[in-house]
Amino acid sequence: MNVNVSAAGSARAEIRDVTNRPISGRRLQDCDPIMANNVRHTVTWQGDPDVSNLGGQPVRLHLWMRSAKLYSFQFVGAKAGK
Repeated sequence: MNVNVSAAGSARAEIRDVTNRPISGRRLQDCDPIMANNVRHTVTWQGDPDVSNLGGQPVRLHLWMRSAKLYSFQFVGAKAGK
């Protein structure tokens, strides 16, 4: 995620299913807060960035931000960055 967060800001991401229900383990409250600017921040939920189990199914992304600007986001397979 490319996000610009102010000193007092933060951002979190939630992944929802096609019916708009949060996916267990990928809810806002599970998301580790993003509290720094980064052009390539890896979103994690309780330290886990892996979303490969969601491949091939439609999802919705819900973002919560305070004093932050989102520039882009991208889903990448767990092994792509290694």
